Amino acid sequence: MEPKRHRHQCILDDLPDLIVHNILNFFTMEDIARCSTLSQRFRRLCTSVPRLHVSRTAIETNLLKRAKFVDFIDRFMIHRRLKLESFRLSWSIRFDWVLSEEYRIESWLHQAARCGCREARSSYLYPEGNVSSFALPVSFSSCSFLRILLLELKNGILKLPATGFSSLKILNLSLVRIEHEDQFEECLSSCKCLQKLNLRNLDGIKSINITSTSIANLTIIQRHDTSVSAINVSACNLQYIQIYWSSSQSKQVKITAPSLLGLMMEGVVFDSYHLGSFNSLEHAIIFFLTNPRLLSKNKASIDSSYLNEILFSVRHARVLFIGIAFLKLLLRRIAIAFFIYGEGAEVASARHPSFRGLLFPNGRLHS
Repeated sequence: MEPKRHRHQCILDDLPDLIVHNILNFFTMEDIARCSTLSQRFRRLCTSVPRLHVSRTAIETNLLKRAKFVDFIDRFMIHRRLKLESFRLSWSIRFDWVLSEEYRIESWLHQAARCGCREARSSYLYPEGNVSSFALPVSFSSCSFLRILLLELKNGILKLPATGFSSLKILNLSLVRIEHEDQFEECLSSCKCLQKLNLRNLDGIKSINITSTSIANLTIIQRHDTSVSAINVSACNLQYIQIYWSSSQSKQVKITAPSLLGLMMEGVVFDSYHLGSFNSLEHAIIFFLTNPRLLSKNKASIDSSYLNEILFSVRHARVLFIGIAFLKLLLRRIAIAFFIYGEGAEVASARHPSFRGLLFPNGRLHS
């Protein structure tokens, strides 16, 4: 019969610590909890894993199991001492539990900041009709190691720090209701190191106002009707901007970006445009992928002067992609012969092959 020590031997026992760490990076927190019980070595390796993923999976409705799991995370984060490269948290906020878990989440984020977290991805699901706000702990916003922050708050209200994030380079906000519009604008302006900003389906504010001297890559996507009715961007070092806005409500866009190299506008034609003269523009995509029915949804209210301004603002582009539907819409309002007068732009038809790489050569923003 096989000796006892071989029957209970783990397949990972003979692997070096570095390889085990790489494997543990793919484990959820539940898996790490189980693995930490195998031996003292695995307990040490689990508490020092550089990437952590905390998820609500499989403990959604079991109150006892959920409480034990939350207690384990508390102990795990408190006793952790080594640097944390990435912290991913996916959680549902329930107000019908006996004990609130919001303060636990704040504690986990605080411990992640204490461990020098470089990348944080947080996704929270609030019940419909939620009226309470969520705020990141002060230690998290002031963490000098934090470079990437991705935050999703479904049905949640976000309260951003007015002081911004001291060292943040990439910020992604998705499905977020902003509590204070002025504080949101002040926070973005205070992020002096921010290079990439991705905003998706924001609500709770009337205007998305962005004033920055550091942002180089900006994506704003509004796929649903929300309170947002205006987008104002003033960024002297902005190089690439993508705006997708399909709301049926009134929409106004103002962009001041003298260093812009790539521009992409999709969705429903906006009601008002105030675009600067993009003298450095290399690539522009104007309603190239937009469904014709969506594009002309509000065509009766479109002022031809705004369509003219769109084309005039991109006249310096070396490569210009224009959707056929947009050209047809334009022809209903004005003649465009005056526009083509030797600026050297290459106008592409809707059958042109892939072009996204031309506009965003450095790849998509983190999501």
